[in-house]
Amino acid sequence: SITGISPQAIVESGGDITFSVKGGPFISSSTIEFDGQWLETEVVSPDEVRAAVPARLIQNVGTYSIRVAHRKPGWGKTNTLYLIVKFK
Repeated sequence: SITGISPQAIVESGGDITFSVKGGPFISSSTIEFDGQWLETEVVSPDEVRAAVPARLIQNVGTYSIRVAHRKPGWGKTNTLYLIVKFK
């Protein structure tokens, strides 16, 4: 499961961001799903994964879903948390 994300909110049109997802346990095949898009994910530790989100995915104000999926051997997806993109 995921227990937190950092940052939790950003401003629109701010460029690429790197964010962390805390929770776990994460494994080597854990991948962050950002609003339906799979991101290249770095497993920092069993309780943290990190990914870069391209600016094109966060250029509009809104709420974006974040969860982590696990491929073999730990199939499944975590609960969902949300990144908020605010007006400048």
